[in-house]
Amino acid sequence: GTNFAALIDSLYSYYGKKAALKKYVWIDVFSVRHPLSPQERQVLLDSGMRDLIEKFDERLVCFQSWKKPLPLDDAWCIWELYCITQTRNQIFEIIIPSEERPKFVV
Repeated sequence: GTNFAALIDSLYSYYGKKAALKKYVWIDVFSVRHPLSPQERQVLLDSGMRDLIEKFDERLVCFQSWKKPLPLDDAWCIWELYCITQTRNQIFEIIIPSEERPKFVV
């Protein structure tokens, strides 16, 4: 999974430290219970996740490593990215830790 310190650093890099301290951030790994009943899973897959994602003003995806972004190795994360594309505001931002920024620019 993503290193929590790298996630916080990515948020600070994206928003600036002062602004980041005033943001509320939903981190899905803490919010979605993956072992669901078949009925719960179907509702979540049909529309639940999309409806939830659509409520947020911003959608950020943390690539802890620019060369090997973990969200692209996880089927659930890929599903969440797909759900973003099915919302009215289909935009999401990729955020990276400050130490990864030079690797991205090169």
